[in-house]
Amino acid sequence: MLDMCGAENVQAVQVAGPSGTCINPSQFGRKIANEDLPTGGSMIVIGQTRDLLKDVVLNFYGILC
Repeated sequence: MLDMCGAENVQAVQVAGPSGTCINPSQFGRKIANEDLPTGGSMIVIGQTRDLLKDVVLNFYGILC
């Protein structure tokens, strides 16, 4: 999927929205499927230039609380 969208310098992928899973590069080989990594139709690619904690995690925390 990352190759298909031309993603470069990826530090993480948020799968299935705020209540889903955030995977790091060591997990990029996982299968996008219900039996491994269900997406619920949502994926966010997070590049190296983003502050993962500030830009993503804290934003999701505000959504969930």
